[in-house]
Amino acid sequence: MHAFDLVDSRAVIEIARTFSKTYPSGAFVTYLIDHHHLSEIRHEEAQDGDLVVYSCAVGIAHAGKTFTGGKVISKWGTGLLWEHALAEVPSKYGDDVRFFHAPPKPLAEQAFVAYAKQREGVEVVDLLLGP
Repeated sequence: MHAFDLVDSRAVIEIARTFSKTYPSGAFVTYLIDHHHLSEIRHEEAQDGDLVVYSCAVGIAHAGKTFTGGKVISKWGTGLLWEHALAEVPSKYGDDVRFFHAPPKPLAEQAFVAYAKQREGVEVVDLLLGP
């Protein structure tokens, strides 16, 4: 949620609260890539606020934001935000690292709602979010 600025999104919070397996996870990042909502960039092109996506053998495991001085800021689990070097992450996040331009918050929120509708059903999500 942090990497996509969705921490305070009412829609994301309601969906995640209602559907325990539908939240901004690695599966959501895969959805964004597959549906062309993220533009991949080279490491050298990354600027403050762009996304850093870590993958392991089972898929996308973690995402953070690029930060001043080549650092990354990310939230590990339900804990605190950490400022760390690119490779300074738990080994379970993997060592395959990709960079993407971060989508604007409204686009990320709309994409998450579309992702939830695909996973949980359009009618259910629309009922939950209401007018």
